[in-house]
Amino acid sequence: RPLDDERRDWPLSSATWVEDYWESKSHPHRQLIVEGVGSCGPISSVLEVGSNCGPNLALLRDRFSYLKDDRLAGIDANADAIAFAKQQLPGIDFRVGSALTLPYADRSFDLVLADAVLMYVSPKDISKAMDEIARVADKAVILVEWGDEKSAEGVVKDFHWCRNYGKLLEKRGFEVAKAKIEKAFWPNESWANHGYRYIARRVLKTSKGS
Repeated sequence: RPLDDERRDWPLSSATWVEDYWESKSHPHRQLIVEGVGSCGPISSVLEVGSNCGPNLALLRDRFSYLKDDRLAGIDANADAIAFAKQQLPGIDFRVGSALTLPYADRSFDLVLADAVLMYVSPKDISKAMDEIARVADKAVILVEWGDEKSAEGVVKDFHWCRNYGKLLEKRGFEVAKAKIEKAFWPNESWANHGYRYIARRVLKTSKGS
C-alpha cells in the first residue's frame, strides 16, 4: 500500500494514511489493549504483530513505566509505516516483515499482540501465523480481531476473515478469555457485530506428582 494511497482507515485528516494511524492513538478500543496487558501480570517485553506505525506500542510504553523501549518491538509488512514508526519511536525495535515468519527466537517476548491484523490473513496461512505468534510468546497473547465460533480456519463477514481464535490459541497451549467489544469502544457497526478481545495465557505444565 503506497504512502499516497487516498483510502483512509480512520476518520481523520492527516497528510497521509500512516499519519492517520499515528493520530488514532486516542481511539477507545486501544484502552482495551492497555487494560488487557495490565491484566496479564508482570510483563517486561511486548511484540506487536502488524504494528503499523506503532500507536499501540506508544500507549503501552507511556502507560507502563516498566516497559522499556528496548524491550518493545513491532513488525509490519508496510515499509512506509515502519519508517514512520522509527521516526516517532526511535528506541523501539521496528522491522519490516511477515506474521508467517517472525524473525525472533522462541518465547522471546512475554506478550505478543495483534490488533485487527489476522482478519486479513487467509485460511491457508492462518495456522502458520498462529504457530509463529505462539512460538515467540512466552507468557501471553492478546488479539483484537473478528470472531466466529463455528470456524477456526475462517469465514468472510463484511469482507474480512472471522474465526474462532479461542480454539486456535487453546490448541497451542493457552487458556483463553474472550470478551465482546462493545460499540462504545469501537463505534463501528461491523466491529460491534464481530469484534472480540482475546486474552490468552500460556498454560504452565507441571511435573507428575507436583
